[in-house]
Amino acid sequence: MKYRQLEDKETEDFLLNLISSGRNIPFIGTGFTRGEKAKTKKVPDGREWMKIMQAQISASKAEMKPSAERLKTYNFQDLSDIYFGDEIVPLNTIKITLDEHFSGVKISTPSKITFLSLPWPYIYTLNIDDGIENTINGVKVIPYEPFSRGSERKYVYKLHGDVFTALKASNRDDLKLIFGKGDYIKSLTKNRPLIDELKNDIAENNILFIGCSLTDELDILHALAGQEFTSKQSESKRVYITSSEPQDYDTIKRLRDYKITDVIICDYDLFYLKYAELSHRNTPTDSLIESFSFTPTHKALFSEIHFLNYFLQINWKGGDSSHLSIPRTTDGSIIKSATNNPITAITGARFSGKTSSLYKALRNLSSKKPYFITSESAVTDETLNNILNLKNSLIAIDTEALNFTQLRKIFASSERITAAKSTIIIALNKHELVTAEKLDEASIIQLKSRFESEERSRVNKILDSVGTSRLGSQGTILDNIYTVANSAVITRLLGNQTTLKHRIDERVRFLGKAQISKPEFGLIYILAAKQKVLSVTYRAILERNGYTSTSEDFINTFEKHWSPFIEKTETDKNTFKATHSSFSLTSNSQAWVLYALQSISAAIGTKKSAELIVETVAATKENPNYYELIMFDVLNSLFSTTTSGANPNRALIGETYKKLAEILSSEPNYWLQRAKSIYHDHEANDISTVLAAIEHANKAITETEKTVTVNAKLTRANLYGLLCKLDNYNNTEYYIKAIDAYHEAIEDYSANAKYIDELIAKNKAGRGYLNKIINNTPNSDTEILRIREKISHLRNIIS
Repeated sequence: MKYRQLEDKETEDFLLNLISSGRNIPFIGTGFTRGEKAKTKKVPDGREWMKIMQAQISASKAEMKPSAERLKTYNFQDLSDIYFGDEIVPLNTIKITLDEHFSGVKISTPSKITFLSLPWPYIYTLNIDDGIENTINGVKVIPYEPFSRGSERKYVYKLHGDVFTALKASNRDDLKLIFGKGDYIKSLTKNRPLIDELKNDIAENNILFIGCSLTDELDILHALAGQEFTSKQSESKRVYITSSEPQDYDTIKRLRDYKITDVIICDYDLFYLKYAELSHRNTPTDSLIESFSFTPTHKALFSEIHFLNYFLQINWKGGDSSHLSIPRTTDGSIIKSATNNPITAITGARFSGKTSSLYKALRNLSSKKPYFITSESAVTDETLNNILNLKNSLIAIDTEALNFTQLRKIFASSERITAAKSTIIIALNKHELVTAEKLDEASIIQLKSRFESEERSRVNKILDSVGTSRLGSQGTILDNIYTVANSAVITRLLGNQTTLKHRIDERVRFLGKAQISKPEFGLIYILAAKQKVLSVTYRAILERNGYTSTSEDFINTFEKHWSPFIEKTETDKNTFKATHSSFSLTSNSQAWVLYALQSISAAIGTKKSAELIVETVAATKENPNYYELIMFDVLNSLFSTTTSGANPNRALIGETYKKLAEILSSEPNYWLQRAKSIYHDHEANDISTVLAAIEHANKAITETEKTVTVNAKLTRANLYGLLCKLDNYNNTEYYIKAIDAYHEAIEDYSANAKYIDELIAKNKAGRGYLNKIINNTPNSDTEILRIREKISHLRNIIS
């Protein structure tokens, strides 16, 4: 712990270095807003608030209460437990007092306003007053309450609650203020999303403690508990700002308990102004948006060696692949759509070439300024809004870069993008297609997971030139990668790096003997599904499995064992701001990470694999995007892809969904995905199984989750169609329910247009269940007369 005087040149250099990192987070305590004007009184600090609580407890008419002398002996947490928890001070009196002291706060000190107005990624505060969010027009994030990351404003994380939540409370439990010891304990278990993000920030970023007494703040202690920084890369500073140098034993011990690294002694106003001055001096000329600017490099000459490294994902670190990826039959369609439409979506199975198609589009559409948001990136809503304001630009966005809410915003911004004379080309995974329902069919380009004949011929021409076997007409692009990698010719040509399969097999054999750990399996599973694991996620997984002080050691060892397939990288400033993560694990070789996952699952068996997947989901469940790990399309792509002759592992998918009920039974989307998994498992389908799947689909239909509900209705209709087929169209009850289900699903057309259009097109071509139902009406059953108008309506739709 180093003591620093603000006026020293060394301290100025220290602060400049922190500011240059771009990874500084203010942690603001009650001292920051103390004395500022509230609705009718002034904001108190901790000691002043204790006096207010003591006075009201003493003045209470309650018979059972502490004596005035006893009240003086309580610390802040014990006194808060009595004031807020016991029936001594009336709830209405508490709410009036809170309103007087903590609502309508206007920060008037110019230095504080200047400090708050700096471009902080977000702000933590222990304050329950509304002064900070009022000053910066911020969005408050409150304990126990879910929030949507849909705002373009700055977030204020209020760890101890908010005055307006308390003012709405109908009983003491609804106050949701975290002052007493009981409140702290509850917060550490029930307020996990906030605490996890705080932990990650304390581990990886520089925290400025301002106006904090650091007296028994249990949530901060919990976030710091056991954290050890064994890697210089992940070291962070914890800077305590104070007006007087700590000298007594208790204060110094407290600072050590909080792992404070630096203490700056200064006048607070001078610190705010000095920090602002240094920040403005250090402001980079390029905005966050410019970090996504795509600068075409000199187009390298094509060589067979470079192509093979790229195609096999061996010595390939990503980047511009436009000169190496072979021309696809869809290239022209992408260029045409991007020329004529504001938004073009590219979709397809994994390993269908979506990223390469984006790079080729950036190369070929050279009339607009290019930007590329890669899969490794993440953006805040504010940054996305700025992206949508770019003029005369071409913006390529790869899979995994945006969340569902952000994807929907892109597709709802067509007129805005057109007015800016810009073009967006975005790659989507299959399960994300629902967000593009407003896009017309011509603007969605489907990439095939198999090479067309002419595409395969181009690859074979390269393989002929190096003397290896040619690709046959069977197999996906992924199968082709594994086939070529196993060639003895390729191994001799490219060296030992090409024995990737053998390296993975050896690692899997070792893990089989040593029993793979839960976090190692979990990290590989998420990397196979999403290509990246942000540090806020991998720390949550490791902590759940007992790794706290050794988390950095685990990640470094994990990276070493799985190099070059997996790499730990530092995130860019956009991703850091959007996700609270300074680091991430990324997949350099997605084909081989998928092979590793499938090999491990085969080695440990269906039951154990399902258990570990469920454990991974449980560890990440507080993450707003955790549901992507349980989507049927994701599990299907991970475990139903045939590789090297392996059979699709439907049993593992089914077992996983059964076990997920232990933690997700209250989630409508879980039941939808489970119903889908049964519907697509054709080998296991019998009447009883399909009836069970229909019950699952019904559980997914709710009044609260619209998107899940409309998808569940369509899934339910198709399940009834399958049921009728299995029963050979003999059961009138099944038939009537199928007609009712299809009619109800199609009524949701405006909310599910893309999938309904697919249903109609399939049945018009004579390949769907609905077409067969219409043409197999049970004979002369009076109950059928009740639905004859629905039958006629459905027949007209598909005729």
